[in-house]
Amino acid sequence: MSESMRFVADEAMRLIRSGQTAWGGLLSDLLNNSGHRTSYGSLYSGGRGIFTLIRTTWKRLMAMGLADQAEAVARAFVKANGRYAYE
Repeated sequence: MSESMRFVADEAMRLIRSGQTAWGGLLSDLLNNSGHRTSYGSLYSGGRGIFTLIRTTWKRLMAMGLADQAEAVARAFVKANGRYAYE
């Protein structure tokens, strides 16, 4: 699991524990401010790429048997319209 995926999973757990959700754009900002970069070495944006990272993180957690963390990732991050990022 990449460091960016681990960050996404940790942030999701923090959000769920506090009963909150976050828009993908906020997650992009958090990743960038923490020094994370895309596989191309560029900054994350709030577009399609961040939702791909969320989805990929969910899949990786499920494959690792970490269903609780995967569920947190699925529920914690939303699109600008308020719908879950995985939809």
